[in-house]
Amino acid sequence: MNTRLTKPGLAQLSPAQNTLAYQRARSLQSATPAMTVDDFLWLHTTIFTGIDPSAGLIRGHQAAFEGYHFARPELIGSCLNDRFADLIANDGYRTADRSTFYKGLAHHLSELHAIAPFSVGNLRTIATHGEQLARAADHVITTCDASKPLMERALYDAFVHHECDQVAALLSGGATQIMPTQDQSIGVCGTARLADRFVPRGRRQFMYLDQVQAALDDHLAQARAQAEQYVADLNSKNAPLADLEGARRELTYLNHPKGVEFQRDLLAKLNVRRFEVIVRPDQSALERIRELGYGLMIALDCQSHESVEAAYRQLRMPHFVGHGSPHQARMADQFLRQSAATNRSDPRFAAVQRLVDDAGDAVAQMKGRDTAAIHQAAEHMRQGIANRIQTGEIDISGSDDLARVSVRDRSAQ
Repeated sequence: MNTRLTKPGLAQLSPAQNTLAYQRARSLQSATPAMTVDDFLWLHTTIFTGIDPSAGLIRGHQAAFEGYHFARPELIGSCLNDRFADLIANDGYRTADRSTFYKGLAHHLSELHAIAPFSVGNLRTIATHGEQLARAADHVITTCDASKPLMERALYDAFVHHECDQVAALLSGGATQIMPTQDQSIGVCGTARLADRFVPRGRRQFMYLDQVQAALDDHLAQARAQAEQYVADLNSKNAPLADLEGARRELTYLNHPKGVEFQRDLLAKLNVRRFEVIVRPDQSALERIRELGYGLMIALDCQSHESVEAAYRQLRMPHFVGHGSPHQARMADQFLRQSAATNRSDPRFAAVQRLVDDAGDAVAQMKGRDTAAIHQAAEHMRQGIANRIQTGEIDISGSDDLARVSVRDRSAQ
């Protein structure tokens, strides 16, 4: 009766929970890979804390897929111990050549999937674990959302038929080159980035963007001073070059024009109202701003490049009311303030002023010497043209043809 005939995975989670798990997994992809059972359980705990009550716990029920049973609950612990003992013996496949690496990684991930140690989140945790191992060995693997259905099917085929070739082929599909060599301190649209790190332990909580601004007002200046002092201390102590470079990169991030403050504005443009941060009561100002920076980076990484670039363009080129600009608003105001005679002599307004005159003449032909009707028609046309100058529908460039064609098209509608 305690056998669940559904495959253990993410099907039990809501879309919002899946999104949150995806964001957490993205933040862990560049962390130090799990090489022990405890590290693997902690990885699952970090991704699914607050999402599922069984986070980090080995499942206590039998699970099956299409009539094939995963590892029995009482054997999961020993199976995991054997699997990670083999991983340690092979040094995480770091020294293996390209072909051997993908075959070894495919076998390792397929075995973990066959064990299915968790009630929820096996595929997400296994994919994140594989990403960590690949990065540590300077290889690239294909775990993008587009390949997720294929990878899921390949893992289940490996579970049923005990063949990992399809999994290895899918993993190596993105391995056309070694890890990219571009500057990792620069992100999309030139945004600054902190160095990759192993995610620290601590309480996670949601922070809203207005709280971020308050934290920046309270702590950013002090964090910059602490970062400068930290760099100076490392210099005076002849610290290792790697530590010094990391401290300098953090200081650069805090002072970068596209650093923490700019990234907060980007998320506001993207309508992202909150994100996860790690909070500890003993955090200094520098540690608090550092965690905010990592949280902002992860939230941006979870957006598509196209949407981030669109938000960036809106920040760089402000959106004016009616898609206009201050220059166009001034031109429209000048057209309204000048007399009809002045507009006729002004090459910028001569073409559109003729349309105002034509509107009055058309009313005069239909209604005779009705001065009020003629004035009302001309004024209506004049105000409409001014509105279109302000919104950019009429380009005031001195070209009679350009202005005339634009107004004529509008009147035809």
